[in-house]
Amino acid sequence: GIYDFLKKKNLSSLNELEKAGSPVKNSSITETTAVDATQTPETGKLSYAAQKEKARALGKAERQVKMIEEKISELEIEIAELESKMASGDASENTLAAYSNARTKLESEMEQWELANENLEKLK
Repeated sequence: GIYDFLKKKNLSSLNELEKAGSPVKNSSITETTAVDATQTPETGKLSYAAQKEKARALGKAERQVKMIEEKISELEIEIAELESKMASGDASENTLAAYSNARTKLESEMEQWELANENLEKLK
């Protein structure tokens, strides 16, 4: 492990390795990085930056779908409570308006969920 490495380098700690001097800059490292910044035509693989961007977009899309699903769940609970109120005889104008409003919001959220889910599937 680490102790074998330190013994091989005749060091007592990693701090001595850091104090030994800064690493030598190698031009081949920067050349490799520059090549990785684009898509390689031979393999068709995405560069690191493109992979990172794709992962970021995928994560954002997943969070958006989850957030919308949570809103839908809350609205479904609210609608169930309002339906229960109405079934128990509370058919006041406020209850009916709240029910209608909740149903409209639910429909809107369902449409948003469909769009977000389609977007997520395109990114996968």
